[in-house]
Amino acid sequence: MVRTAAVIVALVVVSSGSAASVRLVPTIVPGVGEGGVTLGMTRAQYDRTVGTLPSNAINWWNVEFAGDRLVSVQTFANWKIAGTGFINQRDQNLAALKRAYGPHLRGPYQEGGDFLDSPTVFYELMGTLHGRRVHTLFDLDTDEPDRQMIVDTTVSFCDGPAQTDIGCGRHKSASS
Repeated sequence: MVRTAAVIVALVVVSSGSAASVRLVPTIVPGVGEGGVTLGMTRAQYDRTVGTLPSNAINWWNVEFAGDRLVSVQTFANWKIAGTGFINQRDQNLAALKRAYGPHLRGPYQEGGDFLDSPTVFYELMGTLHGRRVHTLFDLDTDEPDRQMIVDTTVSFCDGPAQTDIGCGRHKSASS
């Protein structure tokens, strides 16, 4: 992996007007996890780390488990991307992503899209975690005026059944 990520130990307590108590670190650690959770965590470890999510969490947070283990985490939130100095969903940050990861960043790739729907255009960063292949997908906005802004980020194991994921290393190139 290009950058060695330290385990996230600090937790930020975020409270809303409801009784929900969320303990998420507003950081994306490519190849490791997001929000303070790490791929491979058990469901119990995840629950202890995250706390109670508010009902609107589906708008900015998506996780998948295979059995009892976390295999994929995705956020649409404007969180810091560790080691890069920029924030997901802010500014035109594709150039910063390319500077941070250089030739280790693969893409652009394209999935889907037809005359009614814009294709998903993304970049991929490969790595390993717990001896397993893992990748981080950085999805780009393809519409003006936010073209080339990262709008969501997914970290997942390559050998897992994650439904929100696009297969590791099996992509069609997109024109930039």
